[in-house]
Amino acid sequence: MRIGLRADTQIFRTVVGTIPLSEADEESLLGGQAVDWLEIFPGVGSAPSHVRENLSAEVGNVFALGQFAVDVDFFGDHVLRILVADAFGALIEFFAIGFGPPGFQIAFGVELAAFVVEAVSEFVANGATGVAVIWRVVDFGIVKRRLENSGGKIDVVHLRIVVGVYRRWRHTPLTAVQRLANFRESAAHILLPVDQRAEWAFFTNGDDEDAQRVWARERGLSSRTSLSHILKAQVEEEGADVFYNLDATGWGADFIKSLPGCVKNVIAWHAAPFRNVSFSGYDLVVCNFPSILAKWDEQGYRTAYFFPAYDPELTPFALCQDRPIDVLFVGGYSRHHVRRAAVLEAVAKFAGQYNIEYHLDRSRLCRLAESPLGRFLPLASHRRPPAIQAITKAPIFGRDYYRVLSAAKIVLNGAIDMAGSDRGNMRCFEALGSGSMLLSDEGNYPEGMIDGQTIATYNSPQQAINQIKTFLEDSEKRLSLACAGHEMVSTRYSKEVQWKHFETLVGSI
Repeated sequence: MRIGLRADTQIFRTVVGTIPLSEADEESLLGGQAVDWLEIFPGVGSAPSHVRENLSAEVGNVFALGQFAVDVDFFGDHVLRILVADAFGALIEFFAIGFGPPGFQIAFGVELAAFVVEAVSEFVANGATGVAVIWRVVDFGIVKRRLENSGGKIDVVHLRIVVGVYRRWRHTPLTAVQRLANFRESAAHILLPVDQRAEWAFFTNGDDEDAQRVWARERGLSSRTSLSHILKAQVEEEGADVFYNLDATGWGADFIKSLPGCVKNVIAWHAAPFRNVSFSGYDLVVCNFPSILAKWDEQGYRTAYFFPAYDPELTPFALCQDRPIDVLFVGGYSRHHVRRAAVLEAVAKFAGQYNIEYHLDRSRLCRLAESPLGRFLPLASHRRPPAIQAITKAPIFGRDYYRVLSAAKIVLNGAIDMAGSDRGNMRCFEALGSGSMLLSDEGNYPEGMIDGQTIATYNSPQQAINQIKTFLEDSEKRLSLACAGHEMVSTRYSKEVQWKHFETLVGSI
């Protein structure tokens, strides 16, 4: 089937009667290539009819709303006047088909076209379209199947969910989506069905171009297909009921509003008080920082408390007894971490006394300030102090991150400045899960993270140093605290507990 800019009748071919369509890249399926020549309908002298309604893309349940799939208005639209220059070619086609089927009998080619529509019904638009889209488009991870008579409680067997990943934690691009889950990046946010490779669960990193292009090529999508279209195509292919987005700043409100019609609920995880972030189109905004949720509440958004989970892949790392690193910090270093930077500098000065190791993911401004060109720019405040630079190694992620956590006696933590008094970033869950003792700044922590029972806290750079000295000298106290922390996070914040809470949230929407 060839699609042009008008609904002109093609000889014995299905015509889409809708608003102007773009030209398709696909060739006709059977019977040779359609031609733009003189259109003659043999065997009938008059057969008045009309062009069908502009809803031809609605094929999920009933093809074109039960209307004829063929435009039989072959007398209208000034076809003879437009195509008369190519009239001779139509005669060849006319004699090739002979005196074919009468005007009101279904042609064999039309029946085959219906079979094709049945085979690809899941990736055809589930609603009226404004333009012809010949390729599909998809998004993040997905858990499949509809919610049926849940009665306020979700039947897990009938749920499909889309799961996304933070853009800011990007690393070297992966060549396959499944490798991302195996790598364990941001694993605290990977929901249980995805982690268990459930048939009805799908996970994707929507802005990982290499991985997304692999998926697109496997499905015959054009190399020009945008990442947003690929993401939506994934959602549509999986028939997702729930879209769970971990990157609200990377995929804006316009994108959310354009999700396929199969999506019934859209949930965003957002744990930073960024301005000018719109959650229009979302049914629910979640995170584990109450003060941030309160701000979204004030703006009229529906919110709920939700939390990261203990990654069971950390269990063998937590059993590690050989921990040569006295103090470890792994995380970001930017102008948004002023308090953290002060603590890191104070602790770094004791590198000669203790084995202290930092793995810093520097901001772009920091990297520029420390570059040869940046040395000539007024960016001194964005450069790391010499004491920090001396003990800093390259950023690490995933299982490499787990391995270095398991080699540390104490994991140092400090919240981003904009977090206010709330605490509970992913490093808290990861450090406790690795069997290390967590030393973090004072604040309001999630349930179970209690100073002196499962974690240790400090309120100044100097107190952080004092705490480090105390716990390194008293290994029994340190190990007891680390063991209690691991026990707490692996039970109270297990994947099973997280998933049950997620079910409850979806059921409440």
